Amino acid sequence: MAKSPNLQELEALANRFKRSFTNAAIPIPTDAEIVDALGSLKKVVGDNPLYTEISQAMSQEKVVLSPQLAESLTTLVAEANAAVSADPGKRRVLEYQPNQIPVRERWSNFIFASALLAYGGISARIDDLYIPGRRGDGVHLHGAPVWVMFGAMACAALVLLLTIVDHYDRRDNERHYQQAAAAFKTAGWTLFGLAFLIDMISRFLS
Repeated sequence: MAKSPNLQELEALANRFKRSFTNAAIPIPTDAEIVDALGSLKKVVGDNPLYTEISQAMSQEKVVLSPQLAESLTTLVAEANAAVSADPGKRRVLEYQPNQIPVRERWSNFIFASALLAYGGISARIDDLYIPGRRGDGVHLHGAPVWVMFGAMACAALVLLLTIVDHYDRRDNERHYQQAAAAFKTAGWTLFGLAFLIDMISRFLS
């Protein structure tokens, strides 16, 4: 079975760690590199004794990078390799990288979502929601259409906020956010059209 790229990188790091004690030309991995490797390995092996031993060694105030520690890391990588070979499902766990949403996009989504909710809330309170038009003076909604449109705006705001929540959720469940966003988009567009339909009917009957 082919090894995952992440596991290959971990093996290369452990190998470099061992060889650095016998070959001065090979740089010893930094503490940060080893800690990052442990974080990846934990996804597969969990808190087994060897992982706990290495983690405790790396958490000391004065970390000592020794050949014994390098050997322990090599053994832990081998255990992770065996676990991935025995359970292909762990390959995705090891390779998984959470979504990273840029700070500017997160702030933009938050501000726009807040503006939508604020505008919709104020419009509902005064019973007058103005929708600008590309041509002409736009449309003013009153009564039930205002609340239906407010629901559409709330759905749009939720789609924007879901992107922010997804960024901070480190679990492998992006598909749930995508499904929720798609559902809110569908609901939002449906309510958007329904608001104008109700407004047209009310104008026709009045």
